[in-house]
Amino acid sequence: MKIQYKFLENLLIDSTNLTRNFNFFQRYIFIKFNQFSKIVQRINQIGMIKSSFVKSDKNKAKDDLNKAFFGHAEFDAIFSNSIKKGTTILIEEDYPTSMHVSFNRYFVGCGFHLEQNCFVYDVFPKRWYDMIPVKSTSEEKREQEKLAISKQKEENKIAWRYNHMTIKLKEEALSKDIPRLDLSRNVADKEKVKNLLISKDINQFGNLKELLDDICNSLQNSFSSENDTKLKKICITNLFGNFSKIKYTDQELIKFLYAIKTITRASHMLLVLTIPPTISEKLKSLFYMNFDLVIKLEPLFENTEFLDFNGMLHILKYPQINNYLNFKLDTLTWGLKASSKKRIEIEKLYLQPPDQDNINADNVYKEENKTQTIICSNKPSGKTDLDF
Repeated sequence: MKIQYKFLENLLIDSTNLTRNFNFFQRYIFIKFNQFSKIVQRINQIGMIKSSFVKSDKNKAKDDLNKAFFGHAEFDAIFSNSIKKGTTILIEEDYPTSMHVSFNRYFVGCGFHLEQNCFVYDVFPKRWYDMIPVKSTSEEKREQEKLAISKQKEENKIAWRYNHMTIKLKEEALSKDIPRLDLSRNVADKEKVKNLLISKDINQFGNLKELLDDICNSLQNSFSSENDTKLKKICITNLFGNFSKIKYTDQELIKFLYAIKTITRASHMLLVLTIPPTISEKLKSLFYMNFDLVIKLEPLFENTEFLDFNGMLHILKYPQINNYLNFKLDTLTWGLKASSKKRIEIEKLYLQPPDQDNINADNVYKEENKTQTIICSNKPSGKTDLDF
């Protein structure tokens, strides 16, 4: 009985304490609610309280530390300005024209004006110190914009069957971070050129291993510190061309291509290598397989369809991860215009309409044929059709 009484006494005490705690908690909630309601009323009286949080702008482009530029605004716009560091680019040259040299000048010149270290391996290395194009001035940019607008109006008239087709790339797609270059003039400050550009004779290397070792040493010496994140650009021109004296075997070439791709990835640099179109298809397939982006330049000489263009740019291979593209390609073939010495324009291909004189001549020819057929079809008098 004592044990049961003691248990009931403790239970009564606990229930009493619980009731007190509940009443205290209820009063506390009521007081806090009243305080909160007063705060809300005060906020409504004041109007609005400025927040310390900044609203994120979704349209504002974030700086991508892995982004890299080839150097031609329209070329980069084709790939939505999404070329990354560590990308290897292969260009099949055009012969007998030399538009590939202009593309190399864009590549090296952009790196120079962005104060990036550039390394060029060429058969004629000394010429590169006099081939860095200058930036276009603001007045020249305005003239180019006016010229582009006038050309656009003419092309809209010329491209009569592509009235609903955009020929030029939109101005919004062109990155403003890429310097616009004037190929007709070169940089006069030779000391600055030699500080940022190193050009070497590719024939001084007996084999591909020596070339690879020199590339590694040049990259290692170019880093100012461990935290140096500036982009490095390497341009190897006309490898295995008519003037190239480098000896190699297929096995050495495979090792070289794999090693140069690994170095490009590890060093976060950008590599451009050009090959002549005269090499064998077997060698071309090896190059195509080991490069991320493959471009072929084709001259247009006796082509009667695309009279407004001087060449064509074919995209044979483009970088992708697990069959996923981070950019959208409108077409794989583009037209090249080199009518001016200042720049190379990249546009969509379009057919030129027939000349008005030719149209009139065709109409006259059709009318003559029509009258001849009418005369020949008249039946001679007194004769009937044969019935078989």
